[in-house]
Amino acid sequence: MKQLCVICPLIGQRSETFIRRHVVELAPGKVTAIALRRVPEEQRGWDVDCPTLLLEPIHSKPVRAIARAARSLAPIIDTARIGTFFRQHGVQVVLGEYLDFSWRFMNACDKAGVRLFAHAHGYDISTRLNSAKWVKRYQDLDRVTGIITVAEEGKRRLREIGLSKVPIHVIPCGAVQPTEFHPRSQGETVVVVAVGRFVPKKAPLNTIRAFEIAHRGNPSLRLEMVGDGPLFEEAREYVREKGLGGVVLLHGAKGPDFVMPLLSRAHIYAQHSLVSPVDGDREGLPVAVLEAMGAGLPVVSTRHAGIPEAVVEGETGLLVDEGDVEGMGQAMSRLASDAPLREEMGRAGWKRGGERFSWDYERSTLRKLLGLD
Repeated sequence: MKQLCVICPLIGQRSETFIRRHVVELAPGKVTAIALRRVPEEQRGWDVDCPTLLLEPIHSKPVRAIARAARSLAPIIDTARIGTFFRQHGVQVVLGEYLDFSWRFMNACDKAGVRLFAHAHGYDISTRLNSAKWVKRYQDLDRVTGIITVAEEGKRRLREIGLSKVPIHVIPCGAVQPTEFHPRSQGETVVVVAVGRFVPKKAPLNTIRAFEIAHRGNPSLRLEMVGDGPLFEEAREYVREKGLGGVVLLHGAKGPDFVMPLLSRAHIYAQHSLVSPVDGDREGLPVAVLEAMGAGLPVVSTRHAGIPEAVVEGETGLLVDEGDVEGMGQAMSRLASDAPLREEMGRAGWKRGGERFSWDYERSTLRKLLGLD
């Protein structure tokens, strides 16, 4: 089996569990990692114990500031140092997380004779494409071994900017998939859950407003939201002003040990993703949506980015246009009042998730592509 190196801006970013899986579970015992820094211990969501090269020292800046620096300030990549690391550990193939970060390692991989697969996610193929400088840089990626996107929509965007030669493989980030579908208890309370950072592209206030509409006709509804970010305080203030504190719970940032049990007892998953009005940022295919499908939840979301590629409208969930808060509220209300429909859609989503969007599927597909078997 070939020796793999995963390169990423940060090790331990709480929201990047997909990177943790790539480092820890994709090729156990045959993997190394290169990153700029580790997230400070008090903010770290995960860690790795494989051979790791850190290119810059850790410092005390907030974790989001570190992330921005890691991908926006164009750090100088020490090609010789990276080449030495590759030789010491027999690295033959590199999986680069995010196109903008992978671009910085092209010369190092070329000089070392190492194959490079650049993995696109969300920001790197949305906001970055608004910059002529980054479009020009991305055109250099035509000479890497391959590019991976999480949705067909991302592949289309890259072809449109002129990437015509490089193979582009669509492999969704997989979610943990229970082996059996577990029907939900049908008590009086119906729990809607939303998981994700409180940032413009996830529009958490739209989710709360849609819930507010649904709750008027369904007093048994409760909304639980997991995540933090720049819009968290605004969301908390809205909940307070509207007197929703008894039915809307804002848990803040939590890890998988909290999220997965929450999904297993919830009844509906909701996420109002849209193109950010601030900087044009958009989703790839949100892992939280796939985790909800894997947990057997019907999904209420938007026709945004790769979401319609996973959520089959009317079969595994209900979709509305971006910004349609009223429509999302009506969709929540419809599912809240129809337990058989919730179970039917949840079961269909669980089945679809297992066939196409599970971690087992992603792992086997990536291993084959990277030549790890």
